[in-house]
Amino acid sequence: MKHPIPAALATLLLVANSAFAAEPPANIANPQAVADVLAGKETTANAAWWGVDPEDSTSALQAAIDSGARRVVVPKMESDWIIRPIKLAGNQELVFEKGVVVTAKRGEYRAKNDSVFTARDVSNLVIKGDGATVRMQKEDYIVVESASEPAEITGTLTIRNPRAPKTDLGPGLKIVVE
Repeated sequence: MKHPIPAALATLLLVANSAFAAEPPANIANPQAVADVLAGKETTANAAWWGVDPEDSTSALQAAIDSGARRVVVPKMESDWIIRPIKLAGNQELVFEKGVVVTAKRGEYRAKNDSVFTARDVSNLVIKGDGATVRMQKEDYIVVESASEPAEITGTLTIRNPRAPKTDLGPGLKIVVE
């Protein structure tokens, strides 16, 4: 014989389930979470909160980096993070989740000194990405801009004028040129 669930318990289960359902998934646009980061209420930002565009996620990633968060997490998504050049910030930990692939947007790295990530005059920068990949398109750095200046000085990561005490690249970040 089946026992009916007491009404109070059924109500409690319904309220508990709706509370969990109200929490948005971590890897989608989340304006409230963005507002909390910008207001200083949160010190960790998920770059996906700014809205990921599978064709070009530059604005989401750059906004997360520029948010002032002490820690920016780049989550593994269903597709690559396709980006144009990104400027890194100091006093920040940039963490790429395992399996993340960041791919340079084709055709956007043709100028001298273009890099997927550039850190200029920053301090206290930590980049971690055990099992993450940064990928650049070979044709973007072998194209010749002019007879005297090839674009082959482009790269995946450029650190210029680092200001100690700490600029650290964690183990496991894989850089691929295809």
